[in-house]
Amino acid sequence: LRRALDGTLTGTDVSVLTDDHCLAVNRMPVTLHGHELGAVVTVRDRTELVGLLRELDSVRGLTDALRAQQHEFTNRMHTLAGLLDIGEHRSAYEYAIETARSGQALTEAVRRHIGNPLMVGLIVAKTTVAAERGVRIVLTDDSALGADPPHLRRLLTIVGNLLDNAIDATADAAPADDGRRIRLTLAEGDESIVVRVADTGPGIAPGTSQSIFDDGWSTRPERGTARRGLGLAMVHRLVQRHGGTITVSEGPGAVFTVVLPLPDTAPAPQGALFTMASPMGGEGS
Repeated sequence: LRRALDGTLTGTDVSVLTDDHCLAVNRMPVTLHGHELGAVVTVRDRTELVGLLRELDSVRGLTDALRAQQHEFTNRMHTLAGLLDIGEHRSAYEYAIETARSGQALTEAVRRHIGNPLMVGLIVAKTTVAAERGVRIVLTDDSALGADPPHLRRLLTIVGNLLDNAIDATADAAPADDGRRIRLTLAEGDESIVVRVADTGPGIAPGTSQSIFDDGWSTRPERGTARRGLGLAMVHRLVQRHGGTITVSEGPGAVFTVVLPLPDTAPAPQGALFTMASPMGGEGS
């Protein structure tokens, strides 16, 4: 508000994040006979609108993934029909069993490390969306999260946003082979919960490790309805508000590390700010 009043904050409908709200700020100078008398500053609460727009953008991303999955499913059915048509009944049976097990295998692999169903749903959903863009998400072997972990609502928001950013960075920048990979670590300890997301994208330019958490900072053009540059700012405020830390490595292959202290002295309510609905039953981005 101070920056808006003194004129250093410029632009139209500038989005500003507080701990609890997303605000749209405008400043209109007031002049009379060529003399500036002051300014009118308007501040509008757009928290709910921004949340709905980000949710809509997530749904659109899910729609694209489902469309690609439908195409892949059609190809598999054609393969199955072809095997049956040429009398390869045994091969058709084995192919059908293998196809049915592939999706369940992913869920079971996540459940071995993550006990909470909401987090499992979020990770599986992000993994599915990433796969359609040629990116592989790997949950590390040292990951361990209980069925009812502290900071759950914040964790859903943090993991969802960090994975979204990593998918965008990795899908467009990394080579098309197995180099498109994201490593996710979720580790619940006695004193803290650690979230680490490492990707094989271009990484963070030297000298920008702090500015990337500013409102609106982004190296990518606008896409869909959600304004870019809010995700990391939301995560940064959420982490700091509850006494945690967030760091990022500079150079190729960004590594974001979030540490949330225990115990969780301020559990987030069910409708906590920035906990947006996420594809396929999870919650987060």
